[in-house]
Amino acid sequence: MSSSNTGQQQETAPLGISPWQFSPADRPPLRVGVLLDSPKLSRFFARIIEDIQASNFAKLELLIYRKAPKLPAAANSRRSPLNSLVRRLFDSKLRKRTL
Repeated sequence: MSSSNTGQQQETAPLGISPWQFSPADRPPLRVGVLLDSPKLSRFFARIIEDIQASNFAKLELLIYRKAPKLPAAANSRRSPLNSLVRRLFDSKLRKRTL
């Protein structure tokens, strides 16, 4: 048996680079955006980000951090049935909502 070569030279990953971090394609790199809960990442997700940055076919372009939730005001933390009823009566959005 003989193998035929189609004339295309197949590129391989340079030494020291994992095969999933290298692409021989002659195209512009992918632009990647990541949504994060906080700047602290688990080791697993940090490794994924490192692999994206080390690749020759993807570029980390955008990081979006989730906005921290607002702390409830002192008045909202006291929920009595009467306070809930008054809020519902005076707030048109709450009046339209059914239970």
